[in-house]
Amino acid sequence: MPPGWRDGDAPPPVIVVPYPGSAPQGYPSRFAISTNNITPNPPLLAAQGYAVLAPALPRDRRRGEPAEGLADEILAAVDAAAERGLIDADRLALWGHSFGGYAALVTATQTGRFKAIVAQSGLSDAVANWAAMDPHFMTSPEDGAPNANMLGYHETGQGALFGTPWDALARFERNSPLLQADRITSPLMLIYADQDFVPLAQGQAMFNALYRQDKDVTLISLFGERHIPKSPANIRGVYDAVLPWLADRLSLSSDVGDGRVAKRPSQ
Repeated sequence: MPPGWRDGDAPPPVIVVPYPGSAPQGYPSRFAISTNNITPNPPLLAAQGYAVLAPALPRDRRRGEPAEGLADEILAAVDAAAERGLIDADRLALWGHSFGGYAALVTATQTGRFKAIVAQSGLSDAVANWAAMDPHFMTSPEDGAPNANMLGYHETGQGALFGTPWDALARFERNSPLLQADRITSPLMLIYADQDFVPLAQGQAMFNALYRQDKDVTLISLFGERHIPKSPANIRGVYDAVLPWLADRLSLSSDVGDGRVAKRPSQ
């Protein structure tokens, strides 16, 4: 919760930080300030006046359907928090990174309840991502072959599609947010890096799909970064772009999301 918030205060806007497959025992690391979760980081976002919700999202990987019902699971946690008076259910934002970025894109295709969605380093097209090569191996071939990482990710790893594009194409398609881009109505901000193993092209494809439909979309390209931004200048740049964008899309007052520690909400 935001600093100074007490039971009975007006419920604050909320930023949901999803990560499919997560369970409650993994929460402490999600809420710590570390180089592994600096964008997004719950304490930094709470300091801007937001409640931050990291829902448990257990998934049955054996089904081979990582996108199935994901928005409903996230919204169930949102609605439970709203019923307790902890969040304003009309001022919902979502910011996911990596597999959480994928969850953000999937959620955008399944519901329009979120007023703003930030998808960072999340795959949009499973077929293209299956074939992607990590840029690191292109400049350091002595570290190994560049192919296996994404192939394994989608076939037997976290992506859990249990097949190849030629023998499980329908599954690849229905779990690719890019191919459901026509269903997206929420404003999106996309954040991708040019040295990431989730290619910048994944974000560019989603940007162009939404731009083609004249939808509210912004693309931030981080150069010289891999999967997790490390440059202090780039990290500051992300928050300098995201925080005002969130405040605008959620129609927040000037003391929320502008880089200042939030004031205690009035009764």
